[in-house]
Amino acid sequence: MHSVLCIYFQSIRRGVVVLLRSNLLKLMISIMVSIVILSLISSTINYNYKLQPTQLYLTQNTTSKIKEKPYIISSEKGLMLVKRFETYEELKSFIAEAEMARRLSWIPIAGALLYGEMRIATPTIPTMTATSIPFSKTNVQVVGVDEADIVKTDGEYIYLASGDELFIVKAYPPEDAKLITKVKLNKELITGIFINNNKLIILASVTERKPTLLGMPATTEIITIPTTPITKLIIPNTTIHVYDITNKEKPVSLLNLTITGTYVTSRMIDKYVYIIVHMPLYKDQRNELVLPVINGKPVSPSEILYFEGDYSYSFTIILALDLETLKYNKEVFLLGKSSYIYVSLKNLYILVREYIKPLKVIEKYIEIVKTALPQNIQKEIDKILSNYLFKDYEKYGKAMNLITEWFNKLPRGEREKYMIKIISAHKKALDLVYGNVIEKTIIYRFSLDGLNINIKAKGTVPGRVLDQFSMDEYNSYFRIATTSRIRKGHEVITTNNVYVLDMNLTVIGKLEELAPGERIYSARYLGNIMFLVTFRRIDPLFGIDLSVPKNPKVIGYLKIPGYSEYLHPYKERYLIGIGREATEQGRLKGIKVSLFDISNITNIREVSKIEIGTRRTWSPILTDHKAFMINEYESYIAIPVRGDINGAYVIDVVKGNLVVRGFIEHKLILRTMYIGDYIYTISPYSIKVVNENIELIKTINLEKQ
Repeated sequence: MHSVLCIYFQSIRRGVVVLLRSNLLKLMISIMVSIVILSLISSTINYNYKLQPTQLYLTQNTTSKIKEKPYIISSEKGLMLVKRFETYEELKSFIAEAEMARRLSWIPIAGALLYGEMRIATPTIPTMTATSIPFSKTNVQVVGVDEADIVKTDGEYIYLASGDELFIVKAYPPEDAKLITKVKLNKELITGIFINNNKLIILASVTERKPTLLGMPATTEIITIPTTPITKLIIPNTTIHVYDITNKEKPVSLLNLTITGTYVTSRMIDKYVYIIVHMPLYKDQRNELVLPVINGKPVSPSEILYFEGDYSYSFTIILALDLETLKYNKEVFLLGKSSYIYVSLKNLYILVREYIKPLKVIEKYIEIVKTALPQNIQKEIDKILSNYLFKDYEKYGKAMNLITEWFNKLPRGEREKYMIKIISAHKKALDLVYGNVIEKTIIYRFSLDGLNINIKAKGTVPGRVLDQFSMDEYNSYFRIATTSRIRKGHEVITTNNVYVLDMNLTVIGKLEELAPGERIYSARYLGNIMFLVTFRRIDPLFGIDLSVPKNPKVIGYLKIPGYSEYLHPYKERYLIGIGREATEQGRLKGIKVSLFDISNITNIREVSKIEIGTRRTWSPILTDHKAFMINEYESYIAIPVRGDINGAYVIDVVKGNLVVRGFIEHKLILRTMYIGDYIYTISPYSIKVVNENIELIKTINLEKQ
């Protein structure tokens, strides 16, 4: 169905272009293709779409009464009602109508995508052990908000996740360095870990095929369970394991949790871990909707929150875990697919793509095109639209069928005349519904207070967000950078924007249409100042003043070849950029490390740079900010690289200059870290230790079994 809709829209667009060129032969071909596709759309309105079967089922007689009343939150359009479902049948009916409406859509407003990131991080503050030995921590976005990573250290031990194994390595002092033990999971891929005092938290994903029976919410009604197993299905799950690692040689399992769905991301604030999981809508062979299951217990429909008027639904599960008591709480929402996440000390922001509401477009389209049709057809359409027995999607489907049948009976010359009006009506409908903006992103704000998670506000901004670092919360304002595609006449151009929102997620300030034709590659918020990098051929670095939230403005600008995909503040004077070097014509070269002097925002300067390797050289930092390491005590950074060069460059920052201290050869390098005066490079198979002169001290081999 989606491909049919895409073809329809493309044929309409070609018809517009042909019309503008006054080529009647091509116009007629486009007209005929459009009519065929329009007919296909109308004929599929009542198609009974079924998703692939999956593992969990509810019987039709299962009900779960509402436990809590709906409540009201803030939004950019005023107050908004957040509801809960009263019964399973109500949930099914709601989803069915949303799916039917979605099938009438031909233009998605594609907001933030789940992958493809720009990287920025908060200055990493070195941690001191009890014996005052500094060691590196995970390079995170917000101070005090830890992020799961594949490698962690507590200053004495290194914890490394590789596949389904977790290695615990004695790391300091280097002369005692050795593999202590490993924790092996059962066919689970470890996606990240946390260390909290003597607790190890492992987050993993597992997808397996196995026969399963029903999973059902608590109910007092009689439920019929099939006596035969369901066929083997692919089951995505997210698992959470908590271990006591007081004895590093013998970790003790304390908790195992399983959530149906795909792991999105997680954060740890003090003793609380917050995990976000996404689960698409599944139906079984009987067209029964599947509910999420947490630790073997299906979520009751009365526990699922939703917003009236949203579109394109899936389950988003937010789980809060207390690491001291091992108690947990969860909230389940019907949202769009969770894309990018930003977490401050008090709030969680979830971003999803927004789609055009197709019924609105079709309603406007029929309203406009109807005036050009004969009186008898207009009356028939009015009769259909006024029939209260039909749902909206049924009314519009029947009206579209009527228009298609009438059009197909016209003589060829008459079709050409009316097709011009149809194309014009199509464009006007789109303009009336969403103007010139092609892309939008929905933002949800949730408050975090220990185990309590509460939805607080909902808002929308034009454009798509590149990743979590496009966002920032400061002094009760939420700031966000987006790249938009907008229509200007018959052209679509790319522009970049910065929006300032209050805690109700209402836009109160904006800076739009920066660097037309380019897209955002990185961003960095430093209090009231923001740095933004865009690129197409040359790298503009913008300095933006956000001190007046209602009036953000560009106050500094630097244009140089190449671009930075990761920006990191150094001291109070500098900004370190890591990305790609490029020629004046935009041809990409090797890895580029830049040092920018930002002491005067109105006069940003690149004071030093180093180019590493060729265009075949790659760094994990380009796709994961947690791969960046900086030692502010000793004033150096480490850049892991792979491809035609494999290892890590250690680069000193000396009096406004970048100076290569040395290179540590290490294949398949993932991370670098430091403990005291020693630098550790880490791959899935080994850990190397070098001293401050880049002399190899020891190699610890991690034998995979």
